[in-house]
Amino acid sequence: MKKIIKITESDLSRIVKRVIEENKKEDSMKYFENIGNKIQKSVLDAIKYAVNPIRISNHSNYFKQVVDYVWSDIDHDENTPSKREFVKFMKRDFADQILNHHQGLRR
Repeated sequence: MKKIIKITESDLSRIVKRVIEENKKEDSMKYFENIGNKIQKSVLDAIKYAVNPIRISNHSNYFKQVVDYVWSDIDHDENTPSKREFVKFMKRDFADQILNHHQGLRR
């Protein structure tokens, strides 16, 4: 049996905004996945040459500096998602690689 529910305009607005935000997040992850090879190369450059792991004892600071380097190396245009979405992508796909490298060099 079907039910009819009543929602307010603000409830509907909130639902629509949530759906739009979820779609943006999926689109931004796809964007970064599409340029994944460039990101991978930039991560390797950062951990090999650009960011000094010996001077940075804190894992989160090391990760942040690598992410900042890679972010600056990406070609930005109006289709590039926000840096916040980029950080989420980096945490999801590259955090283990970056932090394992840092931890290995700190021993």
